[in-house]
Amino acid sequence: MASGLYVFYASEITCSTTNRVNNWIGGIDMKTESCSVFYLDIKINVTVPKSQKMKKIITISFFIASLFIDCYSQPGLMKDYVITNNNDTIFGLIKSGGKKENFLKCVFIKDNESEKVIYNPNDIKAYRFADSKYYVSRKIKSSDTVKIFLEIMFDGIVDLYYYYDDQGDHYFISKQDSDLAELKNEIRKVYIVTELPGIARVYSENTPTLYEKESKEYIGLLKTFLIDSPTSMKKAESILLSHNPLIKIAEDYHNEVCTDENCIIYAKKKVKIEFSFGPIIGVSFSEISFYKNSPILLFDELPSSTGMTYGAFINLQDPFVSEKLSIQLELGINQAEYSSDISTLKLSTLKVPVLVKYTIPFKRVQPSATLGLMINKIVRFDSYSVNYSKFEFRSGTAQYGFTGGIETELKFNSRSGLFLQLRYEYCVGQHFVGEWDDRVGNFGINLNNINLVTGIKF
Repeated sequence: MASGLYVFYASEITCSTTNRVNNWIGGIDMKTESCSVFYLDIKINVTVPKSQKMKKIITISFFIASLFIDCYSQPGLMKDYVITNNNDTIFGLIKSGGKKENFLKCVFIKDNESEKVIYNPNDIKAYRFADSKYYVSRKIKSSDTVKIFLEIMFDGIVDLYYYYDDQGDHYFISKQDSDLAELKNEIRKVYIVTELPGIARVYSENTPTLYEKESKEYIGLLKTFLIDSPTSMKKAESILLSHNPLIKIAEDYHNEVCTDENCIIYAKKKVKIEFSFGPIIGVSFSEISFYKNSPILLFDELPSSTGMTYGAFINLQDPFVSEKLSIQLELGINQAEYSSDISTLKLSTLKVPVLVKYTIPFKRVQPSATLGLMINKIVRFDSYSVNYSKFEFRSGTAQYGFTGGIETELKFNSRSGLFLQLRYEYCVGQHFVGEWDDRVGNFGINLNNINLVTGIKF
C-alpha cells in the first residue's frame, strides 16, 4: 500500500452484549513501510460494566507506566562533555549521581549506541553538565598521590572549589596555581566557669557551662588571599561560609583588581530556590464505600464513577540540597457522581496533597515519581435512594490518606513544560453525620481514586 492518509469504516453485524449494530470510524497514516492509528471513535451508547471500567483503568495505567519507563531510558541531548588527560573534549551525556556521587566518579555515555563509561578522578581532567555544574580533577596538595573531583565555583585570579563527603561541606581557595587551602569554620566546645552570687566557688568550678563557638578560620584565610583589595578584605570580616556569599565576594574582588581585561574565566551561577506553579485538570476514576456505623444507615452499594479533577500546584526545590528532590503542595477539587438503579450520589471533595517529588533531570523529557500525604474535605454530598424519602448531609470531619504516582514532563525550556500524570489516592474518614427520614446516624467513608491529569508548569 502506498504512503498517505487512509480513512476506514467498520461495523458489527451483531453485538452479543447489546444486540445492536456498532459503528467505528478511524484513520491510518501510512509512512513508507509503517503505519500509525491516530484516532479511533467508538460510537457505543451502552453502560459499561464495572469490570470493563477497571480494565480501562489498568490499560491507561500501563500506558503511562510505559511512557515513564521510556523516558527513564532515554539518553537525552548530548551536550555534556568530559575533558581527557590529553585535553580532548568528548561530548555526550553525563548521568548525575547525586550530591555525593558526583565527587567520586563520572558516568558518561557518548551516544545512543555506546555503553556507559565510568571515569575516576585519575582518568580525566574535568567534566561538565551542559550549562551547569563543572568538575575538575585535582590534588588537594601537590604532594598528594590521590586526586578527587572538585566542583568549580569560581575560576579567575582567585579560584574557589567545593567538595562534599560524609563530614559535610568543604570549601577550598587557591591563587595563581597554588595548593588548595580549605576555608574552615569548625565548631569548638568551650567550658566556662561562671561565678554567681551566693554559689560556692568550688561548686562553680566543678559545674562549668558548655558553649559551642565557631572558629571562623576562613575569615583570616580569605583576607590573606584578597589582600590587594582593601574593600574585599573588609567584606570578608562578615561573610558567611556558603556558596552565594563566596561567589559574590570573588566577583567583587575581580571587578576591583582586574580592570583592564576580563579575568573571570568561570563563575558558577548563584544557588537559588527554584519555584514553579501551574494548573492541573483531568479525569478521575473513583470508588466509594461506607462504614456501617449506624443501624439506620441506608446507603446502597454504588458502582465506580468517572468524574473530573482540577486544581493548581506549587513546587519548591533547593538545588543545593538536591537536584532531584522537591516539595509540592496542591489544592484541587474532585467531582464524581455514583449511580445505580436505585440510588445516586453526587460528591465533591476539596483535597490538599503534600508531596515529595523525585525527578530524573533529563534535558528534554523528565520522568518523576511522587509520594505524600493528603487531606480531603467533603464540600458536596447529595444522595438520593428509593429506600428512603429524604437524606440530608449534616457534617463531617476531614478525611486523611496517602497518594502516589508517576509523571512525564515535556520541557519547553528550563522553567516551563507540559506534563502527564497518573496518580493513586486513598482517603478514609469517620464521624460523618447524616439524617435519614428525620433520623440521625453516623457513618464513615473510604475513597479510592485513580487520576489521569495533565497540566502546564510555569
